[in-house]
Amino acid sequence: MRTNLKTQLIFATIIFIFTTAFQCSSPEMTSAKLYLQRKDTKKAAEQLQLEISKNPKNAEAYYLLGKIKYENQDYKGMKDAFTGSLAAGNVHEKEIKNFTMSAWAKNFNEGVDVLNNAIDDTTIDRSILSFEMAYYLLPESTMNIRNLGLAHYKRGNIPEALSYLQKTFEKEKDDLSIRIIGRVHTDSASKLKNKYFEENFEIIEKVKNLNSVQVKMKSEDLKYLIGQPTSIVVKDKKSKREEWAYDAYSTKFIIENGLVAAINKSIELTPDATLLQQSKQEFSKAVEILKVGISLYPEDSEISEMLMNAYIGSEKNIEARLLLEERVVKFPDSKYDHYNLGVYYLKDNDYPSSIKHFEAAIKIDYSFSAAVYNLAASYVNWGVAEQERLKKIKKDDDKSYNEKFKIALPYLERIIQEKPDDVQMLELLGQVYANLGNSKKAEEFYKKADSIRSGK
Repeated sequence: MRTNLKTQLIFATIIFIFTTAFQCSSPEMTSAKLYLQRKDTKKAAEQLQLEISKNPKNAEAYYLLGKIKYENQDYKGMKDAFTGSLAAGNVHEKEIKNFTMSAWAKNFNEGVDVLNNAIDDTTIDRSILSFEMAYYLLPESTMNIRNLGLAHYKRGNIPEALSYLQKTFEKEKDDLSIRIIGRVHTDSASKLKNKYFEENFEIIEKVKNLNSVQVKMKSEDLKYLIGQPTSIVVKDKKSKREEWAYDAYSTKFIIENGLVAAINKSIELTPDATLLQQSKQEFSKAVEILKVGISLYPEDSEISEMLMNAYIGSEKNIEARLLLEERVVKFPDSKYDHYNLGVYYLKDNDYPSSIKHFEAAIKIDYSFSAAVYNLAASYVNWGVAEQERLKKIKKDDDKSYNEKFKIALPYLERIIQEKPDDVQMLELLGQVYANLGNSKKAEEFYKKADSIRSGK
């Protein structure tokens, strides 16, 4: 009996060993490992797929399949297999993390290299694919999300770019994402604005020229600005009263003794402002993100400058002006800040303040022609305003306003050197010299203006 019992115990042990071995390694797993030893990854993968279909909770089968996918650079398949392995158990968690990080780094670095050296849309698309794969592998990487947004932005896929960049901003509130999102909106706004001017160029020019025509202007200047009239009807020969019709402008001018006496518009010329409105909306979107940016990074000059431009573009003039007043203190060497603030003061007829900032802009950049022009305009307008004020209080003998004209002269002379055929500037110089009592110089500029008008 003892011998039989011993035999039974040995038999039972053998049965237990075989049963255990079968549970740990199925024929499919055994075959897969043999194929892996032979480096036949294709057949190994087939066996592992069979094993997974039979035993979907086999973490090792998923893991080994993921390794094969990694080696074959099928990173999506790798991630899916590793996800299955982790769901079945975390026995290979460390190895899976290492493989995933390696695959992520490869795709991320490839995306960066391709994007940095992109020469056309095809290469940008390649970088997008690399970043998208990196995003699939490690969706929590804000660094990759930001670059994916950048790649879409460079490709011109604005909605996609904003989507990814917004995710980065929401996670990190980083200054780079703020700048890029702001830039996306301001660039989009600028493109819409440029398109508006391109599509409406002809009518905008007509409106500008028509608005330049003033009562008491010379009829020759009228012709210079908007061309020859469509028709002329004599109303009164004795007073030399005529009606000049301009069909393209839907406007008639009454001319008396060679001067414009009245302007009669039958309809107002107005370009389609749809694109301009869309541009303002994009500038407003930029304002919203950049306001958050400036609250988080108050000393960031780039965010501040972008916000100022967005304010101007969205016609939020009060906000723009307040920010400019801050900027000229914080960034005194910014010629554009001084110039833009000077323009606001000039519009308000605050000539001392506008002159201060235009002079500051020219001191920074002597060749800043727009600042030179507006500095001259500030002095001329100030002189005219003083002249009108003195007339109203019956001080016609007070010629102190001429000091403003004298200061304006060298700036006007600089402008006419750059634009020698600018009729309006020549006329202005003639008027300034006439006010200063230099009739010879005044006549010289008047004659030159007349010569250009007549095409000589």
